[in-house]
Amino acid sequence: MRIKPDQDRSNPVDVFEEGDPEPEPKPSVLGRRSYVDDILVTGDSWDSMCNRVDKLLDVSGRWNLSISVAKSYWDRRKVAYLGHEVSSVGLEAKPKELDAFANLPFPTKLEAMQSFLGGLNYCSRFIEDFAVYAAILDELREADFHEIAKLDA
Repeated sequence: MRIKPDQDRSNPVDVFEEGDPEPEPKPSVLGRRSYVDDILVTGDSWDSMCNRVDKLLDVSGRWNLSISVAKSYWDRRKVAYLGHEVSSVGLEAKPKELDAFANLPFPTKLEAMQSFLGGLNYCSRFIEDFAVYAAILDELREADFHEIAKLDA
């Protein structure tokens, strides 16, 4: 299902409510459209979640998709999904990842700073006032790093 740019996204339709794929104008590459590694199905109740799983299985069968039962998890209150912890509360950062960023040494070169900011951007929603700090660090130039190196010497 595609959402047009001018379409209201405040009340998204569950992807399995309609169940019919959009017709693709381009031919597939190697006979495949995409590779899906993780699918998260939630529900307000066990019955709601089971109904959604039924829809998923129905659509998967029509689209010739396979699902590994051995790799499936059921009735989880919190799951690791796409690099985050997901629960009924919402998204949470993985504490180990935040600790890893907190313990990194300050970058000493411009490229290292840009790489550092790219990594932090992944966790930005969990860092209070991230945009303020990132803007300041993003304004650093190579000359600034030379000045920092002189101070450390």
